Amino acid sequence: MNGAAPLNWRSRAPMVFVVAAIAVVLLFIVSRQDAARGWLIAFSVFSQIVLGSLALLLLHELTSTRWGAVFGPVLRRLLWGVPLLAIFFLGIGLNLRDIYPWAASPASIPPDVARIYLNPGAFWLRSVIALAGWLLFAILLLRGPVSRLTAALGLVFYGLSSYVLGYDWIFSLGAPVISSSFFGEIAIQSLLAALAVTALSAPATEDVTAKSDLGGFLIAGCLGVFYFELMAFIINWYGDLPDQAQWYLDRAGPWAYAAAAAALIGAAIPILALLWSSVRASGIALRRVGVLVLCGVTLHTIWLFAPIATPLALVSAAISILAMTAALIAFEPIGGSFLSGRRPSYV
Repeated sequence: MNGAAPLNWRSRAPMVFVVAAIAVVLLFIVSRQDAARGWLIAFSVFSQIVLGSLALLLLHELTSTRWGAVFGPVLRRLLWGVPLLAIFFLGIGLNLRDIYPWAASPASIPPDVARIYLNPGAFWLRSVIALAGWLLFAILLLRGPVSRLTAALGLVFYGLSSYVLGYDWIFSLGAPVISSSFFGEIAIQSLLAALAVTALSAPATEDVTAKSDLGGFLIAGCLGVFYFELMAFIINWYGDLPDQAQWYLDRAGPWAYAAAAAALIGAAIPILALLWSSVRASGIALRRVGVLVLCGVTLHTIWLFAPIATPLALVSAAISILAMTAALIAFEPIGGSFLSGRRPSYV
């Protein structure tokens, strides 16, 4: 039964992807703007998970961790999502004016910012560089073990390129408001998202030490994201910074409940639960914590996009993330066969 379930999901993934993809296309026909915005929300959640797996594998290659050896196969499955990011990005890059106010109305931001940084050409250039770098390191990791130097360079690139994921793709929605810490928060949240998905496989191993390490990493990730978000709020809201405070006002009202739910479900409850060693050592408990953390990450990401999260955009996001997940499940065996055929020594 344990072996049949993954096979069943894999066999259904292509059909699920086709149905979801058709639904996304119809949404683009009905309302291009809402569909594109929903695609961005889903793309942000998906990219955090796969890029977090990339960083975790690089960290394992650099330090030779026990948890990395145990959960490496799970992280490598997620890593097949990196090549898909380049394809999924087209849904954003080709619809910039429907998503970002700075692209639709360049006059809404300072002229020098529009000329030098926030313009479609520069946006595309930074995104392509980031996607190419992520793809390079993903291919190296999928081929086999890498040197510590390569892993270190990969982690440096991950840290620098997180600015594209954090600021360009997400935070620039509120331009000209800026944040020097937001990309760091998203980098940590990406690690947390990948750890949460990894925790879903915890019952498959009896290695208590590895599961305990995973639980400890989940605590650190939850604390890191919560600290970054709380400090940014205190500084911007209570620091007499009207422009920065407006960013939070745009996400107030009913959306404040989403933020509170994200903090409670994705941080407070998991942290308290993982303080118990018995929870960290239990695969079933880790799976439940993983579900909570993943829900928290998703809610937090949706809250970040609150100004554009219309009901139809949220429907588009739900269908889009389903399509992306199904594409990842369906693509993994195809990519694995191609890679093993070209590099049999790494099988």
